[in-house]
Amino acid sequence: MDDYNLYKEELRKNKTIKVTELLLKNISLNGEKAQLVKTIEELNELSVALAKHLNGAENYENITEEMADVLIMIKQLELIFGLKEDVKEWRERKLYRICEFIEGRNENL
Repeated sequence: MDDYNLYKEELRKNKTIKVTELLLKNISLNGEKAQLVKTIEELNELSVALAKHLNGAENYENITEEMADVLIMIKQLELIFGLKEDVKEWRERKLYRICEFIEGRNENL
């Protein structure tokens, strides 16, 4: 088994702690400001990939890669700002709004 697959197996065993630990080390090594800049870069790269898709490119692998980068950066933002629970609360509120919207649309059909 290569190093990457060994890493994946170890990560699966204790995912939450390992990911948080890894991201905290990354923030510590690079600094919060650098990670904020990196977040902006990754969001822009995802925007470009999506724009290319809208223009006819079949770039699902690129979109997938950029989505993974953005999700990792969002987890780092939660750690930097200490907003994990707040983000969870807002996510639930937004999902509830989507439910209300869908129900409202269904009533009009």
